[in-house]
Amino acid sequence: MHLKNFSLIETAEKSNEYILSAAYDMLSTNAVIPTDQEQLALTINGKKQNIRRKDFIVFAETIGIADKAAEKLIEKIVKLKDKYIAMCRESYMPDDMKEALENLIENRIAVLEK
Repeated sequence: MHLKNFSLIETAEKSNEYILSAAYDMLSTNAVIPTDQEQLALTINGKKQNIRRKDFIVFAETIGIADKAAEKLIEKIVKLKDKYIAMCRESYMPDDMKEALENLIENRIAVLEK
């Protein structure tokens, strides 16, 4: 994921009030370039690969999110695994890329599960 995947939307013209846009353009490059060893474009807990559940907890703590809240957020992501896979299967990607992305989803959710 890159910073370009995030945008702000002004709630009304000249309101100077903004909200975070919906996520977009977020296909993992690992599905396209399987030889790429990095899991992330930006570091989390000083790492771009071998990311573990604890790295997200440390990151949350660093930005002021309580451990309990971070754990709940992670659990919410884990519970949505089937939805992510369904979205992948319904996409317009070629079948081989769908399979690669589905495997990434399975592997990365497994890392987040307790």
